[in-house]
Amino acid sequence: MFNFTEEQKVAALTLGKPLVVTAAAGSGKTTVLVARYLELLKTGLLPHQILTVTFTTDAAEQLRERILKAITSDPSLSELSQAILQNRFIGTIHSFCFYLLSEFGSVLELPPIEEIISDYQFQVRLESGYQNWLNSLSPNNLEEILSWIPRHELRPLFKAFYEHRHHLAPFLTTSHESSPLKTCFLSSYPQIQELEKEMFGRGLFRFDDLEFLSLKLLEKHPSVRRKLQNQFQALLIDEFQDTSQAQWKLFQNLIGQSPQKLFVVGDPKQSIYSFRHADVSLFFEVAALTQNWDGLVTELNTNFRTQSTLISDINRISEGLFRGSSIPFQPMISGRDRVGAPLSVVSYDSLDFEDKKDAELKAVLKTLKERIDCGYSPGDIALLFRMGDRIDLYASQLRACG
Repeated sequence: MFNFTEEQKVAALTLGKPLVVTAAAGSGKTTVLVARYLELLKTGLLPHQILTVTFTTDAAEQLRERILKAITSDPSLSELSQAILQNRFIGTIHSFCFYLLSEFGSVLELPPIEEIISDYQFQVRLESGYQNWLNSLSPNNLEEILSWIPRHELRPLFKAFYEHRHHLAPFLTTSHESSPLKTCFLSSYPQIQELEKEMFGRGLFRFDDLEFLSLKLLEKHPSVRRKLQNQFQALLIDEFQDTSQAQWKLFQNLIGQSPQKLFVVGDPKQSIYSFRHADVSLFFEVAALTQNWDGLVTELNTNFRTQSTLISDINRISEGLFRGSSIPFQPMISGRDRVGAPLSVVSYDSLDFEDKKDAELKAVLKTLKERIDCGYSPGDIALLFRMGDRIDLYASQLRACG
């Protein structure tokens, strides 16, 4: 069913021990995940016993579709198709947290989740809490705070206090040291608590709330934790390079004393979500833990998506970018025999143009005409834009040029 390389075979078929897999772009990571899922089913596990966490909802649905397609060609597993189709445990970390709080949130005395609110909806509610905080301050207190913090930074500070309240409160409410940060936080804390109470009371939650409350549920309620540890006999975690510390703690509570459940795959070189609390160092920490657990740390370095000339260019550029980085650089190997044209950069002089964007447009149109005159068809060419605001202009000019 699967035409594996040796490295893919090791990652997909090694069971009974924890695995950390570094997977380069185009290295068949999803194929490995699908194959491993099927191997787990063949050992007798049922779909509800395998927690599979992907980074996006689209990735989860693509994985589900590929598992279903693979199962239909295996008579020994085809009877599980309906269970896979309905399985709620192939999804994002937040969909799993949503399940936990919907199923067990009553033990935290939480109301049912009515809505996961958008950033805009949150900002509207945050504004009310912020104004309540300012109104609660005496003129002297406000003057003191403004002597430390410019007025235009107060609103962002209140937002940061709310978003990090779970971590700040235990530290700043018990610390005996005085500081401007502590003074500001303590003065705003009643409004922060009131805002949280008002939101939760209406069943309104943010994604960060889902993670924090799910972790609280598992850490504070051993009976729930044991139930879930017994249920999930395998954890497959995709895009692990973008996992946060809170998410990893949640997974640890599910692993318990059974590290052989764990399978993570990702690529530290592709970690781009630090602004959402992703911690790439976790990848290396968990790899070290896995080795301590007598597990396996392995790599998928063969790229089957890109022709060899471009792979060489990418390796050459990337090696320089990662020089001196804490993330080790491992060059990709091309899995495609076809050699394409070398990467080229075409530059045009824009000195005669007052409008540099107009110069760029003219240069692109000129380059396209040159390529088409050389035998390319329009369908051979892709235009990639950093932002979408100029696509309509380019489209209209392309139509005008025929």
